[in-house]
Amino acid sequence: MLIQMIMNVSINKKIFLFCFCIFLSCNHFSTTDSLNKKKDNPVFLESNKNNIPPTELHKDFNLSLWANDSLAMDPIALSIDQSTGNIYYTRGKRITHSEFDIRNHPNWMTKSISWETIEDRKNFLRENFSKENEEGRKFLKDLNNDGELNWKDLTIEKEQVWVVSDSDIDGIADKSLLYIEDFNEEISDLANGVEFYDGQVFISVAPDMWRTKDTNYDGKADFKESLSRGYGVHIGFGAHGMSGAKIGPDGRIWWSIGDIGMNVIDKDNKKWKYPNQGVIVRSEIDGTGFEVYSAGLRNTHEFDFDKFGNLIAIDNDADHDGERERLVHLINGSDGGWRINWQFGKYTDPKNNSYKVWIDEKMHIPYWEGQAAYFLPPIINYINGPTGLAYNPGSALSSKWENNFFVSEFRGSPSNSPIHAFELEKDGSSFRLKNSTEIVKGLLPTGIDFGPDGSMYFGDWDLGWNTNKKGRIWKIDTIEKDNKKRILTKNALQQDYKLLDLDSLYNLLSNHDMRVRKKSQFELVKRGDSGLEVFLKRLNDESNQLARIHSIWGLGQLGRQKIGIIEKIKPYLNDQDEEIVTQAIKIIGDVKYQIKSDDLIPFLKHKSLRIQLHAIEAIGRIKLKNAVNDIIENIRINNNKDLLLRHAAIIALSRVASPEELAKYYNDDSDAVKIACVVALRRLNSPLIDIYLKDKNEFIVTEASRAINDDYSIEESLPTLANLINKTEFDNEGFIRRSLNANSRVGKLNNIQNLIDFSTNSTNDELMRVESINILSNWESPSKHDRVDGRYRGEINRNNNSVRKLFGQNAFELLYDKSESVRVASIKALSSLKITSLDTILISFLKKDSSKYIRQQSLITLLENNSYNSEIIFDIASNDTSKIVRTELLKHISKTLLQDETKASFLINIYKKGSYEEKQESINQLKLINNDQTKFFFSGLKDSLINQTILPEISLEVFESFEYFPNLKLKFEKTFSDTLTPYYYTLFGGNEKKGIDIYYNNISAQCTRCHAVGGNNQNLVGPNLKNLSNRLTRTQILESLILPSKEIAPGYGTATFDLDDMTEIYGKIIEVNNYNTFVDIGNGEIIPILNSKIINQINHISSMPSVLNVLSLREIRDLISALSNFE
Repeated sequence: MLIQMIMNVSINKKIFLFCFCIFLSCNHFSTTDSLNKKKDNPVFLESNKNNIPPTELHKDFNLSLWANDSLAMDPIALSIDQSTGNIYYTRGKRITHSEFDIRNHPNWMTKSISWETIEDRKNFLRENFSKENEEGRKFLKDLNNDGELNWKDLTIEKEQVWVVSDSDIDGIADKSLLYIEDFNEEISDLANGVEFYDGQVFISVAPDMWRTKDTNYDGKADFKESLSRGYGVHIGFGAHGMSGAKIGPDGRIWWSIGDIGMNVIDKDNKKWKYPNQGVIVRSEIDGTGFEVYSAGLRNTHEFDFDKFGNLIAIDNDADHDGERERLVHLINGSDGGWRINWQFGKYTDPKNNSYKVWIDEKMHIPYWEGQAAYFLPPIINYINGPTGLAYNPGSALSSKWENNFFVSEFRGSPSNSPIHAFELEKDGSSFRLKNSTEIVKGLLPTGIDFGPDGSMYFGDWDLGWNTNKKGRIWKIDTIEKDNKKRILTKNALQQDYKLLDLDSLYNLLSNHDMRVRKKSQFELVKRGDSGLEVFLKRLNDESNQLARIHSIWGLGQLGRQKIGIIEKIKPYLNDQDEEIVTQAIKIIGDVKYQIKSDDLIPFLKHKSLRIQLHAIEAIGRIKLKNAVNDIIENIRINNNKDLLLRHAAIIALSRVASPEELAKYYNDDSDAVKIACVVALRRLNSPLIDIYLKDKNEFIVTEASRAINDDYSIEESLPTLANLINKTEFDNEGFIRRSLNANSRVGKLNNIQNLIDFSTNSTNDELMRVESINILSNWESPSKHDRVDGRYRGEINRNNNSVRKLFGQNAFELLYDKSESVRVASIKALSSLKITSLDTILISFLKKDSSKYIRQQSLITLLENNSYNSEIIFDIASNDTSKIVRTELLKHISKTLLQDETKASFLINIYKKGSYEEKQESINQLKLINNDQTKFFFSGLKDSLINQTILPEISLEVFESFEYFPNLKLKFEKTFSDTLTPYYYTLFGGNEKKGIDIYYNNISAQCTRCHAVGGNNQNLVGPNLKNLSNRLTRTQILESLILPSKEIAPGYGTATFDLDDMTEIYGKIIEVNNYNTFVDIGNGEIIPILNSKIINQINHISSMPSVLNVLSLREIRDLISALSNFE
């Protein structure tokens, strides 16, 4: 029995979730096919004495351990000093006690989503933890040892950056030094990004981007400067902080922040406000010249540039059912579409709805006809949980892998966390995925970088989501390689470039490796005028394209110092090499050089879409006002075919065109032109967008409605949008929802009438009519979150008299509507609006309506309005044929004026003869009555629970009732010795419907992040739950939820086996039968171990965290009820 099994298990009840993936444990839930060579007979095999990790390695590669866990603990990001081969890595110490995940704090969601600055967050934490309270006792630790639990305990743990080296040059690390331990404000996040460059170490750890140095050469940082501050506005999902520090080919420092957002004032006193979205930013290495490069991201974590300077990233998905990460090509000013308010906030507000813009409007997938036009869709949905990402600089590995990006996939379980190599190929102005190859699997890879030796190095978290003082750095290399080329590259990288003459630097610009070319480029920039001459000379030598590109980039760096230098790039606008033309245009735009329009505009009609792209981008950055018509013509010709080009054109329009110019195109024959103008007006937040609400194209009107309602909104245009609700033939859900919502936000008398007219029109969509009625129901005090995009709109309180009057006049019609859902919503509105004049109608519904849901809601409204004889209501409802109605009645009995004795007698009678659902609710109500009658009643239930003769479905209610009867609680607790015992009571009696809602929608549980039910998705971390009811008992399901590492499902976890011959085997469990356990010990070698020879088996931490501190007992019971019925 589970009770006995659990009582012998010790478990740490405080489980911090680094990525908080609540999914059903990989225990038990195996869908692995039988082995081709499976034998069900006893087999004995000697242990694998090498005990290597059970990795699957591509045939081109070999793998070796470079640094063990004594040198590299919990490595996240890493960066290699190309001169020495030393590896700098970050270690997230604050993750355990000082960094919060909003899924652990659902009561913070509305507050968090309301913040716009890091000061808002700081003030909240100081106020919330000003003194010891229950939340502090649960989540804080007295780290400063002052005997108090308050916000000051959040200022103790510090982030770390370590440097690991191979001092004896034998190919294996032997030394690790703590470079810096710092960053410990109460709002400090995790150090998820590090970049070594030119003797400096850049560290991204919210709320700042830091530049550090070791000025006295003792190996430790002694200089620290904040380049930029204002990151980490919200408490969001864990590990969505700053990351991705990278020196770009332009010589700037680049970094990113996830969707916990930023609100920054740069060193030039310019404000950059992006509190609800992730961004990639850049600045000069001293923090000047700051700008947001790309926005609308969720959590790119790391990104990199290819040899032509294209910015590539993989943006993490939102963990919604059926969603995957997105491979993206980003340009200046691009909007990836994501907002944090689509993740949480409105979805836990009972006054709001469950509409998810990101999913319901299909923004998470590549372009499809009808997709919103204001954001840049992904190239493709690709992998899960990207962490590290790096581009092969040229001479690394072998020529076969030269043009590949490499991305590590961190999914909490080594068996499901590979590193992929992928290659892109041109597709119009952007790219498509050419190929993707899994090169290694079986570890927990994090950051990636290439060493000067040409090998790839990556961090390995080792186990689970939590810090564990373990970790490794691995070295992976190709078996076949061009050793000569790599030796030359290593020698070139390890030279002192300050000592090189100009001829040497000139030659190095044509090196095969991008790292060498960049080092030469950056050194020549430092040389000033002499470097300028080298760049110009190199540009005139057409023998090496990449050398010429780096020369243009170098001129761009010099041009940011002396703008006139850019004039020297102009001749190359006429170069024969289209890529040189592209790069010249790009740099002119990048530095915002005021070139004549005639020098750029002709490129908008160039045969190369890539040249068109960067010409439009340059025009926008330079703000060539007379180029509006030419951009419009480009949009007309493109006609929405090339999406990146369209996006760049929209960005350019928003930078060069006035709202008045954009509004002029409302009668244009091209829908593509009008769509672009609408989105550009959105970017300008201009009310002139109103004109496009008159368009005959439903897509254009919907796009305009998005612009008016979403994000910060165009508030002046809300009345126009609101008044369209009954004057349009369009029925697009996105448009209708925004028009309805506009009526709610404007909040005038005519808006009430608009909503009533829409609600009573039976030709309108049923779901939208219900939405309209729900808006009216909450008119007096609506949700603080937008009903469409979930953005925080603040508290609104308004007079209810007008809506009560108008709704009351039309309610009769709605109460007798043909739609059951419309009727239920209308009856509910009578309660919210306190309309009692229709009580007699509700009584008639309660007596004889054929729908149990109509009867149930009528009962609720009658009791909540408290305006009708309660004895009559009770008499009718208690004799209803539906247990749903009868159970509902019990929930409200405590609110009546009946005497306690009468209530208790009534409830005990129901308990004796009712269904188990009625018994449950009877107990819930009886525990609120403390008299001799109820004490006797619960004393009997206590004995039944101890003797295990209780009806299983009510055992949880009985257990929870003891909180109201301390003496009974004390007596009961003496009968068991383990706090996990109550979980036994969750096996039966759950609400399947609620459990399904938890599975699909619970923000803390997030089951669908890692599991599917049926379908063909093989990319999720956890096993498929299809047919679970026939594979697992309820007890096994419960074990998987609360003790996820007790037993790991075959194919989804690793274990160490101690055998009776004193040997040890470590590997991934593939399959288990009555005689053998089949284990993958690495490189695909699967061995059988005789079960009788196993003395001890240690299952390594499951990537699924326990639900003990995530879901309540009742929620666990509901989830078990749902899971046990999955077929």
